Amino acid sequence: MIDTFTEYRKLYPIKSATSETAIRKLDEFSEKVGATKKVLSDRGTQFTSKKWRKALQERNLWMILTSIRHPQANMVERSDHHNGWFYQIENIETLLNESYNDTTEVNPHEALWGRKPKRW
Repeated sequence: MIDTFTEYRKLYPIKSATSETAIRKLDEFSEKVGATKKVLSDRGTQFTSKKWRKALQERNLWMILTSIRHPQANMVERSDHHNGWFYQIENIETLLNESYNDTTEVNPHEALWGRKPKRW
């Protein structure tokens, strides 16, 4: 999941992409990063199900679906280019969140939390 304002990423290895899993991970992300107003996703069945729509409605979230066959519109799809990334998930997440961003002129960690990462 990505906070599109700061580009802070949280990677979740999952075995099955179900609505229940997506809802659980959305809640975990919101607890860590803070509440959101909109959720952008592809048109996978887990994101078009009644259960997902109801969960977003209960959380007062606006759902935005990307157009079909256009993964460039989805930042998560653009980030998912690593074969076997789940073995290195923490390292990849750290690298993504601690890399300088030309737009914000800080790294995503600093943009979200207002401070440099602890290991700096």
